[in-house]
Amino acid sequence: LTVEECTKLASIINIHCLLQLIEHRVNRLQTMENIQNHASEQPLEHNPQLTGDETLRFCLSLLWNLTDENPIVCERFVHCNGLQLFQRLIHLFSTDTIILTKILGLLSNISEVSHLIMYLYSIEIIPLIQKFLTDAIIDIAFSAAGILAHLLFQQINHELNLELCQYMRNAILTWKNPDRNIVTYRSFKPFLPLLHCTQIPVIQLWAVWAIHHVCSTDRARYIRIIREEKLYDLIQKLYFDQISSDHCDKFTIQLLNSTLHLLEPYHLNNHENSSAVAS
Repeated sequence: LTVEECTKLASIINIHCLLQLIEHRVNRLQTMENIQNHASEQPLEHNPQLTGDETLRFCLSLLWNLTDENPIVCERFVHCNGLQLFQRLIHLFSTDTIILTKILGLLSNISEVSHLIMYLYSIEIIPLIQKFLTDAIIDIAFSAAGILAHLLFQQINHELNLELCQYMRNAILTWKNPDRNIVTYRSFKPFLPLLHCTQIPVIQLWAVWAIHHVCSTDRARYIRIIREEKLYDLIQKLYFDQISSDHCDKFTIQLLNSTLHLLEPYHLNNHENSSAVAS
């Protein structure tokens, strides 16, 4: 679906209905869990951990996709109290990696909308991110770092939590690029401000890691975006800026260099096609 189609589909009424469906489903899963514990004569847990079903997973996937690069739908989600419901889900499904991946993916979409970032603090997002950065699978840790990158980007002109920046950097350095694709992007536009953020190097590091990941696992999907957004030229400029900087980051340089090699065939083909048209 296009962004426009998503905006039309994700009306306030439909967002509200989806959130209601999620809430009813969670309540049902909680009730079933309590009944099972009672039947087996197990003591009731204060915060029993639940496992999501197909309905819940589908609803979360739908919301994740509808909010992708769509500030209007993100705003509707926030104003329908979606964040408060998701905060509850994070605590109830803290061991269900599939559910958490979808929740963190949607929160990442929210973090890309600058005027909505302040609402993330209302669900105590920082402690959650710190936990997920080190204790979660790569899919969840990646989204958590992306949220933090956008939060830090909003603080460029304010006093930074340098310890948090280092914490995030240390986490990224431990990541191994998986063979499978852990995320899919509509475009690279949300990355552009982060890629140019030299004031806070860890922000740029995360953005470069993200682009390197999708280009190394699913390049064919992004051929059009790579060419339209002139990604090779941008990465090349960042590479030369890094190697000529007095405060260069070796890991970022390695990622940029690797990304250039991945993008080079598409860059060369683009130039060949342009030359053929021109002649």
